[in-house]
Amino acid sequence: MGRKVIAGLVAGVLAFLPAGSFGLPLGEAGQCIPTGLPAFETWTLRAAKPLDISDEVGKEWPGLYALFMARGQLIATIWVGNLLVSVDDNPNDKAAPGWHDRGAVREDTTLLAERRQRCDWFQPTPPPKESS
Repeated sequence: MGRKVIAGLVAGVLAFLPAGSFGLPLGEAGQCIPTGLPAFETWTLRAAKPLDISDEVGKEWPGLYALFMARGQLIATIWVGNLLVSVDDNPNDKAAPGWHDRGAVREDTTLLAERRQRCDWFQPTPPPKESS
């Protein structure tokens, strides 16, 4: 069963794979990433794990959870094909929301059926804390 919501960039057991294993545009200048991150061409693939992601109409797509290192910073990503849809520049902090491209996901971070790269990154609003 696929994942409908991408908000939680969940790290599982990751396989160490050759960089070219998934057709990612590694080392390419100009890859659209959120502002403030090191340039994409400096990112080094460290680990990757295939996953299925369900879009807003329930169709499953092959995706990839990939961990990169860039200038000493760990960066977790989710890709659908060669489209970067989500980036988490602080994957060890589960409370910090990742970045999502509005051309690929809805505001609730569900994958869009019709996706394209917009380079319009947003962070979802965290749910309100329950009062005790």
